[in-house]
Amino acid sequence: MTITDQRLLSIRDSLSAGSHKVLSVDIFDTLLWRCVPEPNDVFLVLGQQLQNSARLSPHLSPLAFAELRHSAQAKARERAFAATGSREVSLSDIYAELPNSIFADSFPPDRRVLAELDCERSLMVLDEEIVSLMRHAKASAACVILVSDTYLSSQNVNECLRSAGFLDEGLVDRLYVSCEEGKPKYLDLFDFILNDLGISSESLIHIGDNPDADILPCQTRGIECLHYDKWSFSERAQAREFHSDRVTRLALLGSKGDYGLTGLRSRLYHRSPEDLENPQRYYWGYGASVLTPVFASFARWIVHVCQERGAKRVFGIMREGRFLSRIVEESAKDLGVDLVTEELWLSRRAVIRAALFPDDMSLLSEAIGMSPGKDKGEVLCGLGLEAAEVDVALQAPFDLNHPGALAALAQVIAQTPILRKKVVDYSSRLRRNLLSGITKKIDLMQEGDVVVMDLGYAATIQTVLARILEREGARVKLHGLYLALNTNAADNFLSGSDIQAYLDHEGFNASVAALLSRTPDILEHACMCSEGSLSEYTDSGEPELLPNLRSESQLSQMCAVQDGILAGLGAANCLLGDLTKTPAGELSLKRQVSAIITTALLYPTRQESETIGAWYHEANFNLSDRRQLSDLVIDTAALEYKG
Repeated sequence: MTITDQRLLSIRDSLSAGSHKVLSVDIFDTLLWRCVPEPNDVFLVLGQQLQNSARLSPHLSPLAFAELRHSAQAKARERAFAATGSREVSLSDIYAELPNSIFADSFPPDRRVLAELDCERSLMVLDEEIVSLMRHAKASAACVILVSDTYLSSQNVNECLRSAGFLDEGLVDRLYVSCEEGKPKYLDLFDFILNDLGISSESLIHIGDNPDADILPCQTRGIECLHYDKWSFSERAQAREFHSDRVTRLALLGSKGDYGLTGLRSRLYHRSPEDLENPQRYYWGYGASVLTPVFASFARWIVHVCQERGAKRVFGIMREGRFLSRIVEESAKDLGVDLVTEELWLSRRAVIRAALFPDDMSLLSEAIGMSPGKDKGEVLCGLGLEAAEVDVALQAPFDLNHPGALAALAQVIAQTPILRKKVVDYSSRLRRNLLSGITKKIDLMQEGDVVVMDLGYAATIQTVLARILEREGARVKLHGLYLALNTNAADNFLSGSDIQAYLDHEGFNASVAALLSRTPDILEHACMCSEGSLSEYTDSGEPELLPNLRSESQLSQMCAVQDGILAGLGAANCLLGDLTKTPAGELSLKRQVSAIITTALLYPTRQESETIGAWYHEANFNLSDRRQLSDLVIDTAALEYKG
């Protein structure tokens, strides 16, 4: 495997030059990463697993077990220090501090340590790029050692390595674990290693994740070291996504932890393509490390639902449809599911303006609001009207910028037969063209479901289009798959829209849906193509698009974000496995995705605010109006994800 991690390149070059005789690698959260945000989270996951398998005492919660397990470790270290002067202990020493009453009567003592080891092994993921660096070290005639502060024995550590897929034991010349040497890294383990190998500090280079155990001891000894920081990709992920509140944290992690996604994100952030221009690396990294879990989980769910429904084709709608089609198509391939994705040009503007009927003008106000234009002439033309006739009906010049102008326009159209007829006739023409364009993709007279997908959040397009199709005698039924749906979507659901959302675990009134509804949002930006929005279909059934008002630099940055997401998608699908290993509807994964979205929008970094937050998004009404993410005013306390 080629080394792409920017942090490892200097070490690779140093080893090639023969500058170091020994490559030292920390094990946990470096060579191996756990499927939990922090090491102690293993105890929460273990407690949940023990409860699920009836191995925990019925009166004890997983949270209580985690607290007792943590306390037992501290107590075992205190006991060891009092007896030997060293705080190093084994896993058996720790479990000796846990009373039998913690466990179910049917769970014997000799199986308890094994249960934790099984849990640890199930949560390990191998960092293949570190392995590649180790191979490079050996090829450069350097020695490779593994070093760990741990209560696990060297045998236990080797079992963890093998279970994670590290099978080339010949790469490792020595393994040092603190509990067997009786020396922790932060005190004197590195001194012992230097003496044991008979080398100077300048001959050793070390990689590790812990500032106190890996970096400071090396720096004080003149050992060159690399801080393989797990959280450098996002302090927000550590501080906000995973709450310090243990109850909320347990709800997020469940029995599978974070699925390895935190460790993956921290690595993806540093693994942008070597030929990518430096200004674009930031945007690529944002897509890969922040947005990959969101889109990977959403795409897997879409594939799953389509498979369950027997759907072989799904349409991505709006400007987001092209990118959604790409990620769903790639995920279907990764999961071995036969599913075709297609882009279908639709927009609220196109369907609402085509949904006015002689006996149903209920969407007139919305149609006026969706009529594009830089001035009143263009706006009125989008309704099939002329300024002069509207001025006559209003008995005053129509002023687009006057407060209440749009409401007054809707009222005068509804009350003036000739204006009403012209608007209805124009809508009929738009409707005919719309259906002509859709028919090029879909046989509307063929009975069955047509599956569409979008981010959401009210399912307006699907609801209005379904109304049009029913009135026009079409036989197809629309089924919509969305990331999130809000309270307006609940009304559409009650009116008969066949819709469902991936993030449905908090209902329609979820904080994530409320936040995403305050567009523009980063997810929408990340999905968009470079073209402008659909205005309408032409008489020949071809999409007529509005002009794109975003700069070339913004489009290039958005493309870099998408490339980052796509690069992370395959890695995420590989990590999550097939839909049997990680079912698409797992609640803890949904909760984690919600936490990523809400915290990213509520707590952007200064750099995110100044870059992505400055991106423009065209407004629905008045084409010259462009909105920025940074324009939003949000009540973070009201919208923050609470678990």
